[in-house]
Amino acid sequence: MPVFTLFVMLFVMMGLPACRSLPPVASVAAVFDRDLDTGALIVREVAVGGAAELGGLQRGDHIKMIDGLLVDGHDRDRIRTLLRGAVGTRVSLTVLRGHSVYELVIVRAATRPRVGPAR
Repeated sequence: MPVFTLFVMLFVMMGLPACRSLPPVASVAAVFDRDLDTGALIVREVAVGGAAELGGLQRGDHIKMIDGLLVDGHDRDRIRTLLRGAVGTRVSLTVLRGHSVYELVIVRAATRPRVGPAR
């Protein structure tokens, strides 16, 4: 009997799941863009009823810091990594709205898989 089969059988006999699913990815449910002239990270869309909206983020806000880290110079993948985390964890955003600076705390929520047209 192959070792893998034996391993799975032991898990089943012990009442343990043979495979564990990965924890859901959580984020803030917003879309961001970079201003081509200034490089500013700007909120383009906020999902209605999503974590960002519940945390007070608004379309047009300029994100200056994520969890105390300046976002200037960070690429899209790094920003995405900073915004994502476990469901229920908090992320702090420092935003510029007009001439005022706000500190927002957003509780990350599970993201829904995107469904597109069949190919």
